[in-house]
Amino acid sequence: MTGVIWLLVESPNDGQILQTLIRHHYPDVAVEYLKPPGKPSITTLDTNLSDLIQLARGGKPRRPFGPNDCIAVVHDDDHSERDRRHHDRIAETCRSHGVVEIIARDEIEAWLLSDSGVCRWLNTRQETCNTETRPSDRLKSLMNAQKRLRYPGDTDRVLRELAFDSTNESY
Repeated sequence: MTGVIWLLVESPNDGQILQTLIRHHYPDVAVEYLKPPGKPSITTLDTNLSDLIQLARGGKPRRPFGPNDCIAVVHDDDHSERDRRHHDRIAETCRSHGVVEIIARDEIEAWLLSDSGVCRWLNTRQETCNTETRPSDRLKSLMNAQKRLRYPGDTDRVLRELAFDSTNESY
């Protein structure tokens, strides 16, 4: 029996993007995500991580945690931040609870900006964003300028354009 991948993420936006990507590549795998309450940030994820792990392990009424389930904590590297205390605590919490930590080297939005379908829709060149500090700012600007849409508010609209052919090395 296939298990469930429980993604513990900083924001609902990250969960929505990752859930879409995983479901596309592995359609038989169930994917759920949980995010901490409050403003999306690495600090909020750190502060609430143990509770999120317990919530995933406790399951929800419609989908209890099973023997084939796994929990993955996914967050951006935030390499521009000098204070790494929250990242270090997240790593320690993952180790102590026996869950997987996945660190996206780039912002998750870099994956979207290197997808041909999204780039065609936004009328921009498909390229990797590995050297950009905040690809999310560029995605937000392009969505507003080209489509008069908000990011992250209209994430579902972006996801409909995915060709699933990202050229980003960290995808």
